[in-house]
Amino acid sequence: MDMIDKALLRPGRLEVHVEISLPEEHGRNQILKIHTHRMKQNSVLDPDVDIRELAAKTELFRSRNWWVV
Repeated sequence: MDMIDKALLRPGRLEVHVEISLPEEHGRNQILKIHTHRMKQNSVLDPDVDIRELAAKTELFRSRNWWVV
């Protein structure tokens, strides 16, 4: 909620507020698999990259943090 413009949070603007938590390790693993699928197909991703290990090490990452991986 801290990133939403205060004007949008005024009464009558949004009916429902939904907070989406950070994904668990399994979810991060799935996200990484989806986003690296073509990299593997095109041999851009090194075979030594362990997606499970990355998922385990990125526990507190938000979407804005993924570019550093």
